[in-house]
Amino acid sequence: MKILTLLYFVILFINSILIVRGYKFKCSSFFGSKPPCFLQIYLENHREMATLLSACIPAQGHILNKLYKKHFFDPSVVSSMNKFAAIYFTQTVIYDICRKLKIKKCRHKTYVSFYLSKRGYKSALKRQKIEQEKKKRLLLEREKSSSFRSILQQKTNNL
Repeated sequence: MKILTLLYFVILFINSILIVRGYKFKCSSFFGSKPPCFLQIYLENHREMATLLSACIPAQGHILNKLYKKHFFDPSVVSSMNKFAAIYFTQTVIYDICRKLKIKKCRHKTYVSFYLSKRGYKSALKRQKIEQEKKKRLLLEREKSSSFRSILQQKTNNL
């Protein structure tokens, strides 16, 4: 029983180290030697995103950076980031990303995907609600000020 609990905590510790890095790299076979391989990037870690943007073509990096900034306010942008990566990341770009992240097992047919943790998803939803409330308040203030102006104009016209 002690061995099982020790093994459980070791696996938990190793998994937490992998998540702290900001990315996971896995291949489909049991020993991790056969393609297809997957590079999963967690969007909470900014360092990996910076290396990813530096490995891209400047136009692609610009679009990806815009999407990355939008994901802070709208968690549904992550799916469009995944579509963008599937379409525009060629294997040479993915090899450059693997080289900059110091991944040695990068093979042909490696795919990049982006993920948000539950905490990141919830905080993005909160930010989205706050932004929507700000927009509603601004619209109400504009309507009040425009109605006040129209009342003033009517009074001045009546005089």
